[in-house]
Amino acid sequence: MSKKLFLLVLIFSLAVFLTASRSSKAEVTLTSFGSLVLPETSAWVNLGIAISEGAEGEWDRYLWGGFAESLVKKHGVYYLYYQGSSSFSDTCNDNTYRQIGVATSTDGINWTKYAGNPVITWTDQGAVTEGAVSSGAVLGADGNIYLYYGANSAYDQCLVHAAGRLAQSSDGINFTDVGEVIHNASPLWGFGDEIFPVGVYENGGSWNVFYIPNGVSKYANKKLGVITGSSLTGLDPNQSRGVNGGLPAWGPVSIVSDSSAAYAFVNDPATNRPVKVYSFAPGFPSSMTLRKTYVFSDCMQASVLYEPEMSRWLMLCRDVPDNAFYRVKVAPVVFATPSPTGGPVPTIGPSSTSSPKSTPPSSSPTPWPTGTK
Repeated sequence: MSKKLFLLVLIFSLAVFLTASRSSKAEVTLTSFGSLVLPETSAWVNLGIAISEGAEGEWDRYLWGGFAESLVKKHGVYYLYYQGSSSFSDTCNDNTYRQIGVATSTDGINWTKYAGNPVITWTDQGAVTEGAVSSGAVLGADGNIYLYYGANSAYDQCLVHAAGRLAQSSDGINFTDVGEVIHNASPLWGFGDEIFPVGVYENGGSWNVFYIPNGVSKYANKKLGVITGSSLTGLDPNQSRGVNGGLPAWGPVSIVSDSSAAYAFVNDPATNRPVKVYSFAPGFPSSMTLRKTYVFSDCMQASVLYEPEMSRWLMLCRDVPDNAFYRVKVAPVVFATPSPTGGPVPTIGPSSTSSPKSTPPSSSPTPWPTGTK
């Protein structure tokens, strides 16, 4: 081989090697969930307050009384859909006129409430306890934001039942209500009183909405269910089931997924308000494995975004104990190093463990009075 030909072959081989190395690194950084390591509790850094409750008389005077809380990122803009209510009823011992507003951010840390809030409202009989009270939002492949929400309807001034509705928006601000898509009736798992959508993801053309029943269904009360369908509005109650037969849950559920693996951040109703992370196969959302447990002394009901392009996890959660604002936490994205012996790459680690007008009762996590029809 001539010296010139040898040099050409060497340069070509080196270029192929470098290209392969860059491709391998990009794949691990952006898509390889198998080597993703969940942060330890101590890795989550508090970056301050995102938004605070409104002033007396404003629609979001109280941030507690429900768990409409969803994080969505679209074209570099963050959207936080959050719960607000304008007043407190001593008669019903409950928050009133609960609706959903939005705050936006360009960095995930500094947030601004939308001046035209709320963006999603609901009323049926005009009772004070009605309203939009939970949410599960996702950015669709078509660029629209789809938000499933729990809609309280009254059958008494202070007693409600609830079903799941869907709203959609092209700009994240102006929503069109599509209608009721999760009907609170047999054969839906957990049917009977209140149904609250709390999380959603799409996988291979199949839509999966997580929800929490509350009320008369003892076997499903405050447990996580999931309903599946072939379209946003075509959710099939015959394809609904309890996650792990009835996984305790009370708050938003954040989903991180690709075509082969998924993780769910689930807010547990236990006294210490843990955030539990489960892994599951995207095609089988009713079977999950516990991987990590976070207990934060300063916040509860967390929503999480995974941002590999920024090498961080982003969390927004309501503060403890006053529920008067949302705080921001971030943690670094870390991947396991492949074994030098050629062994398997480790997967994510084992589990570890004011007046009523400004502070919710601490004796019970239930934000709504319930009753039988």
